Amino acid sequence: MAMILATCANTASLAGGRAFGPKYIQNQFNLDASRAALLTGVVVIPAAFIGTLSGGFIIRAFNLQNKGKAMMILVLHIGCFFTTIMYLFIGCPNTPTAGLTAPYESRDSYSSSYVAGETPSGLDHMCNNDCDCTVNYQPVCGSDGITYITPCHAGCKAQDTWEISGKNSTVFVQCSCVPIDLSNDFYQEDEGYAFSEACPTGCDNMWIVYISVNMLFFTLVTFAANPTLMLQIRLVEERDRSVMMGISSVFMKVLGFIPGPIYFGASIEKACQLFQTSCGKTGNCILYDLPSLRFHFYGLIASLRAIDLFFAILVFLSVWVFKKNTKQYKGMELQDKQQVSDSTGVTVQTFKTEHTTA
Repeated sequence: MAMILATCANTASLAGGRAFGPKYIQNQFNLDASRAALLTGVVVIPAAFIGTLSGGFIIRAFNLQNKGKAMMILVLHIGCFFTTIMYLFIGCPNTPTAGLTAPYESRDSYSSSYVAGETPSGLDHMCNNDCDCTVNYQPVCGSDGITYITPCHAGCKAQDTWEISGKNSTVFVQCSCVPIDLSNDFYQEDEGYAFSEACPTGCDNMWIVYISVNMLFFTLVTFAANPTLMLQIRLVEERDRSVMMGISSVFMKVLGFIPGPIYFGASIEKACQLFQTSCGKTGNCILYDLPSLRFHFYGLIASLRAIDLFFAILVFLSVWVFKKNTKQYKGMELQDKQQVSDSTGVTVQTFKTEHTTA
């Protein structure tokens, strides 16, 4: 039963991660949806191939019996748990966003960065009160280094095209909420300007570190798949194995595949900073608090991995301590040896004799 519950916790973490992994990558590292999905596939498929084949090869090469498989599972699950902890420290900071993570500044005093810890004043401000802005997400980067969720919330009244580094860029001008940039000789107006994109976070390459850790994690998870399945079968008598597999399948669906994405979705929504609104109704989340998103998503996965590790320890103890002197355990160990001997063409008479003597 401990093996089944460990598998359920593992399944729940993988089901939730699979459902929301691309969305997490897209928001955490500011990547487009197609690239986030591609990176997920690039990691999972090779890792599954390497892990599954390696797990089977190790079992075959070292002729691991039940105790060896239990040890292998425990070591791999410990590795999975601590790899999950690493995710909590891999991510990007929030982009300073006016009214959410940074206050609106005075348009008379230009500052290239905001002071961390200042209390935001909300999306509506006296500089954009007359604009009747709708809550959407079309971010612009003000000349003050602050992101505004729309040109309207930046108080911009016009749009222009500037040539920057040999390329034409869309720029919103006459922005009443953006402080005047006195250092810009090119644009000398009594109001600020903003570019049509969110301000950079200085986190452009962090996704490479994340993908590397992701590759390690999925390799460890799939590495444990073969010994887990084999041990799950070997720990019950042959006549009960079909029933055990049926029970395991039901538990995995009821406790893993079905509820996993549900409570993962609920957990992620708690990290939302800004919901889309239309006609007074709340829609999807359009902006997340990135540190909170990271801890809600991988904090939940780490909790499930801790449960998985707890039951893996119980399985290890049951195989190594509680059953090592029982007749049933010895019989299953001898049965494993007989099947290995049959597959290699070696006589099994010796094992049968030992079993009879015992």
